[in-house]
Amino acid sequence: LAIVAMVWFDLWSFSARIQQDAEMSALIMANNSRESLSMGDVKAARKNLFALSADPHLGAAAIYDQDGKEFARYVRSGWKTPLPEVWSGNGRIFDREHLAVSQAVVRGRQRLGTVLLQADLGGLQERRRNGVMVGAGASLLALGVGYGLALRLQRFISQPIQELAAASRAVAAEKNCSVRVPKHAADELGQLVDGYNEMLAQIELRDAALQQTQVELEQRVNARTHDLFEANRSLRSEVEAHRRAL
Repeated sequence: LAIVAMVWFDLWSFSARIQQDAEMSALIMANNSRESLSMGDVKAARKNLFALSADPHLGAAAIYDQDGKEFARYVRSGWKTPLPEVWSGNGRIFDREHLAVSQAVVRGRQRLGTVLLQADLGGLQERRRNGVMVGAGASLLALGVGYGLALRLQRFISQPIQELAAASRAVAAEKNCSVRVPKHAADELGQLVDGYNEMLAQIELRDAALQQTQVELEQRVNARTHDLFEANRSLRSEVEAHRRAL
């Protein structure tokens, strides 16, 4: 998201700069074209337009009189977008690869004509492609670094969880509560391991106490059974002796 935001901001600022430069050039050209329009000096108007060749983004420019007819024009070599023969509008027009900026030429309240500039937005397309390539490369690099860090840090996070899962399976399958999970750090996972080991220790103590109680109970039952057996044998002897006496 940060890379996309940076690419978008770069394209927006580049487009805004081209638009601002074109509008400023149109305003300057409109101011410089007052005299040539008012005097009908086409040669001076063309000379003023040729000064725009210093701007690499400007492909074509034209000056129109107050009736909207073309008065003078400048077209950069290799420029393919045609200039309209008649123009009297104001403002700017965007298309996919070009920007058209129109500025009125006025003196006081009288409109003498119009200046139209056509700027090339091909640099914007190239900048967009470069931004996408740089963003994709940076994203892949970030993913690679993140994956490498995840592999390196896996033992600090996933290993204790895997050991807890293995201990839980051993306790469930073998009913062996003497299993203990090793503690690797004193963080939240370490506290979880301590709690789990403490739980196993309490269960082990409870099982040991139950086994001891069971052993003692069996011993008592055996002792009482032996006592009953001896008492029963003594009673039978007495009964037999009494019978013989009778």
